[in-house]
Amino acid sequence: MAVTHADVRRMAELARLALDDRQIDAFTVQLRSILAHVEHLEAADDVSREPGDEASPVPARTRVDRPGADPLHAAPAVFACAWQDGFFTLPRLTAMDDGGEDENMGA
Repeated sequence: MAVTHADVRRMAELARLALDDRQIDAFTVQLRSILAHVEHLEAADDVSREPGDEASPVPARTRVDRPGADPLHAAPAVFACAWQDGFFTLPRLTAMDDGGEDENMGA
């Protein structure tokens, strides 16, 4: 399918896009390229492939499905800067000490 400048102008109009002549030229080339690629894909022989043919003949490894969280290689506390009673702890935000929101934030 051939895409013309008029086609691109019409699509831009429908999409409410203001495109200059340089952009119209660029989009015309790009759309032609996309449609040529789609035509190439449509010509591909997909009849000889069976549904479920895999990209690799080696089956994927599986593991036993057990309910619950996956076991961790290290406890989360190892990665924490600070840890207390099973929770990550962070330094207090001083901006929140003045009674909540910053004056510049909000309403």
